[in-house]
Amino acid sequence: MQSLNFLKYSGYSFGRDRFLLVVQKRYRYKKKWAVNLRPKTSCELALDHFDAFYKPVHGEHWPSIRVALLSLPKYVAIVNNFGDTDSTIQQLHQLGAVDIIDSSVKSVTKMESKLLAEIQARKEKAETEGGVIDFKDQSQDQTDHSMGVDYESKEIDKDNSEDFKTEHLQNVFTPDTVYNNTDLQYFVPTRQVFSEREALLQEEEKMYSTYEDRPISVRILPEHLPALSKTLKVMTFKSGDVSDFPSPRANDMGLLNYYLLDGASVLPVLALEVQPNDSVLDLCAAPGGKTLAMLQLLITQGGRLTANDVSYSRIDRLYSVLRSYVPKDLLAALVHVQNKNGKLFNVPAFDKVLVDVPCNSDRHVLQEEDNNLFKPSRIKERLQLTSLQKDLLMSGRIRSCKPGGSIVYSTCTLAPAQNDGVVQAAVEELWETSDLDVVVENLSPLATLLQPFFKFHKSTRLGQLVLPSLVNNFGPMYFCKLKRLR
Repeated sequence: MQSLNFLKYSGYSFGRDRFLLVVQKRYRYKKKWAVNLRPKTSCELALDHFDAFYKPVHGEHWPSIRVALLSLPKYVAIVNNFGDTDSTIQQLHQLGAVDIIDSSVKSVTKMESKLLAEIQARKEKAETEGGVIDFKDQSQDQTDHSMGVDYESKEIDKDNSEDFKTEHLQNVFTPDTVYNNTDLQYFVPTRQVFSEREALLQEEEKMYSTYEDRPISVRILPEHLPALSKTLKVMTFKSGDVSDFPSPRANDMGLLNYYLLDGASVLPVLALEVQPNDSVLDLCAAPGGKTLAMLQLLITQGGRLTANDVSYSRIDRLYSVLRSYVPKDLLAALVHVQNKNGKLFNVPAFDKVLVDVPCNSDRHVLQEEDNNLFKPSRIKERLQLTSLQKDLLMSGRIRSCKPGGSIVYSTCTLAPAQNDGVVQAAVEELWETSDLDVVVENLSPLATLLQPFFKFHKSTRLGQLVLPSLVNNFGPMYFCKLKRLR
């Protein structure tokens, strides 16, 4: 019996019969859950994705960007001009906040002479070497009054010139640029990204974040000093100050005195340079922060803003924001809210067009499980993002903008494919399939003015990209400005 100490005995009886069942003893243990045994959350999947695809782009800067993305964002307060403006500004100044716009406008005169000299030098060099051609709208005055510089306007008949792209379209890259498939800064047209086989979605995702070698034919207008309006009051705390704004309060009319949002979200509005009498389209308006910022610029004259969103729930949120900040009579006069697919805006009826397209939403997917785009069930939806973004940019924005008007494309992601990549693909497709003439405006002067408050990526090709930073934890936010010439 001792020789069987490794065995376990179990007795069973059925009526009068009784027998002995001998089985081998099992050494049981309680299973313990470890990190590598549980399924990863959507936030963890998003972080793995960013580590794989953003690190090669940002190199040694990625660890600091990564920490900032995982930290709480920094907010600005947009002062509501429909409320008690002066008292609100005084209250925010007492908290230690400063006005971004006011500080930037003061810097314009200081940098104007230097910037004008640099612009003129680049222009002369480009003309000497057959470089950038300045394309200005023929219907407008050929003098840029904001800079005091006369530009030469040139018309080119693309129908009669087969070599138009090589002779007249300026490559954004320098001639000695080395193309490399492993460099994530180079972008692939969306029409070559997708496969219909769902079994290859994981492999497709790798393709989605890399680029193929392609010649680039996007024209860039020379830089100009932005027209910043002091009507828009954007208050923030200084660099390194992580203080929070108190919750906004309602005035006697029941309107809140300021609106809190990520500071980088204001930059597409500044780039658009909305004037008081403009007709403006905000194509993907909800939840309403950028819409409200643009309304502050339309308060003085007969401007009109069309705010659109495809989602009913988001439209409700937009209405809630507008009613909390704009009087009912002015709301009816200034804003027209629509709920339709952005691709259906094809009539050139607007002076300025803005859309913050659906994107990866990098900060959101790292901090919120709800509605997270990196859920395994939503991988196909992610792969279709660039196609949706390009369609919105082409159909909804460029086609709905009047000739001579401006378009700003923006995202809240670091993904190059959804930023410069979408702009390039849209402009090239418009060139190949339509008579629309679109150029990109250089936003470097705006980035220079705002450097005390934001950290900008230095290697974007067409637009500007705000990088999250622990000193000023805004963004990410990409924005690119285009002008429709005809």
